[in-house]
Amino acid sequence: MRAADLRSSPARLGRARLPDFDPARVETVGRGAIFVAIAVLAGVGAAVSPWALAVGAVAVLGVWLVAYRDRPQRVFNVALVALLLGYALFGRGLAHVGVPPVYVGEVVLALGVVAMLFSVRTLRGGPIRWLIVAFMVWGALRTIPYIGQYGVDAFRDAVTWGYALFALFVSLMVTSRQFRRILGIYRALIPFYLLWVPLTLIASRVAPGYPGGIDALIAPKPGDMGVLLAGIAAFALLGLYSAAPKPRVPESIMWLLWLPAAGVVAIFNRGGMVAMVTAGAALLFLRLPRRWLPPVFMTVLIAVLLLAVDPRLDIGQGRTLSVGQVVDNVTSVITDTGDPALEGTKEFRLKWWSDIINYTVFGPYFWTGKGFGINLADADGFQVYADHSLRAPHNGHLEILARMGVPGLLLWILLNAAIGVGLLRAAARARSVGRLRWVAIDGWLFVAWAAALVNASFDPSLQGPHAGIWFWSMVGLAIAAIEASTRSVKDEVPEPASAEGFGTDHAPAPRSAGPVPRPA
Repeated sequence: MRAADLRSSPARLGRARLPDFDPARVETVGRGAIFVAIAVLAGVGAAVSPWALAVGAVAVLGVWLVAYRDRPQRVFNVALVALLLGYALFGRGLAHVGVPPVYVGEVVLALGVVAMLFSVRTLRGGPIRWLIVAFMVWGALRTIPYIGQYGVDAFRDAVTWGYALFALFVSLMVTSRQFRRILGIYRALIPFYLLWVPLTLIASRVAPGYPGGIDALIAPKPGDMGVLLAGIAAFALLGLYSAAPKPRVPESIMWLLWLPAAGVVAIFNRGGMVAMVTAGAALLFLRLPRRWLPPVFMTVLIAVLLLAVDPRLDIGQGRTLSVGQVVDNVTSVITDTGDPALEGTKEFRLKWWSDIINYTVFGPYFWTGKGFGINLADADGFQVYADHSLRAPHNGHLEILARMGVPGLLLWILLNAAIGVGLLRAAARARSVGRLRWVAIDGWLFVAWAAALVNASFDPSLQGPHAGIWFWSMVGLAIAAIEASTRSVKDEVPEPASAEGFGTDHAPAPRSAGPVPRPA
């Protein structure tokens, strides 16, 4: 070959390269694929129920508006915030809005899929995300073989791992600069929620028959409320509530609202009571003991007054709204109280949990578990309702073991260990460079994550949308916070500095030892 040909060969080779992909064409193909999938699902839904077809039509309209106005991420963000607020206020009442098997949570999940396709241009990895993917893959392998046998029940139980998509969506869409708005919305809603908790719980027991069947819509679970109250306490203890701009409701008033709400939850539910104790984990991220003085003082004052007055109100189910009921709930967690209403449920749970460990860890379901779709209460012989509505043990972690086997439980443990260690390390790195605002954010998310895991030890809460979507959304925020805590200072949360020092974006400049000499 001649030298001239050799010199011209790079150009000829360049012509043989694969053409670059046109982003607009890829987006168009993606939209078309979505509409084809929706059309197939609508056809299947029409064969099952006319209502399913109506829901599908609304979903198609929503996807069309989102996709063709080029703002899917914004719509998903608004929908997710509204969904989380609705779950916090109405609990299972909102979770049941929809047509089986498509409920309001699944609609928002579909919006998240659309937002991922059209708004997220860069996919990021990391150990936590890969562990989430591994957990979901194993869950899918334990679900797909049972779809033909159990049908819709398999999909309903599969939300244990399916809702983990929310963590991936949130972690990939939320940027460090968006935390300012997230914190602002959360802080503004705290006083209203603290008023809502005791009024709703007491009214649901004292006057359960609301006119018009409102009690079917307003159905929050005390355990889930305890998780949210733990997050609120950590949010305030770490200085995020009182940070500039100052909140409309002073922090002292907020604590006066938090304490009775926490007391009512502690009376109604042991899981929620123990979950609120995790707020003490904020100590791991706190170096300003004076922030504890107001809440500690008010707690002691209210406790002394309650012990002196000892008010009592019968709320049914063998329980009273009193200081003694709180004491019984606390002691029943670690010892026998002699109260049949408390001891009966504890013995029932321990027996079932023991059976699950025996047929998985020491039995034939070690590798596979029993899969998703099967009614564990029926299969294990612990069904207590005539309508077979009890499907799982009152422990979300052991349900994962029962359905996914030991490998599934190990993935679950590794995933949560990575989240906890990641938040602690991120806070330590942020503190080392003086980024105290991110220390507080990491601590708040650590408490919210830990409280949800504690409550799941008393109730399969994470297997329901009202708590599961909250949990996975907070996990997504935790991943985003871990990554943001190690980025450059210019990407910090653009909050004004507060009196407590949590608003500083970087370490303060050292003071000069004396006047700076002028050059000669």
